[in-house]
Amino acid sequence: MSQKCSICTHPNAAEINRALVKGVSCRDVALQYNVGHMSLHRHQKAGHIPAAIAKTEEAKQIAQGEDLLKWTKGILGKAISYMNQAEAAGDLRTAISAVREARGCVELLGKVTGELSTNAQTAIQVNTTVGTVKPPVMDLSPEALKEIGDILAREKVKTYV
Repeated sequence: MSQKCSICTHPNAAEINRALVKGVSCRDVALQYNVGHMSLHRHQKAGHIPAAIAKTEEAKQIAQGEDLLKWTKGILGKAISYMNQAEAAGDLRTAISAVREARGCVELLGKVTGELSTNAQTAIQVNTTVGTVKPPVMDLSPEALKEIGDILAREKVKTYV
């Protein structure tokens, strides 16, 4: 006859299971509840954690993720609204700042939804052609380009054009 699982029969089995589901390390749980860490590994590997506890914890994590998603989308909406207002007022400095904020929100949304890998690598190709290098400019009006130039001049930013 096989021996019963020492974790399943432990007086604090429910708390131990919740800690394991939350991702607390087996060593930390073992120290906290005075059980063997290998017993915890066997307990997990054998699938002894009740499905109800696992599902409850998963539901909490999903709810927290949905809250983060909701907040991030709200901030993104605000950033886009401020960007549009600043653009309409001709305040390109504020518009550019709002673009940065919107970009950060989009990046966070990509990470939260899994559409953007946090381990992604970017390859940069360097062109070593000798000559004048001019960065491509998006379709900006001459007035917008002048405003950007004025901002750069006021901020004493070095440009290489």
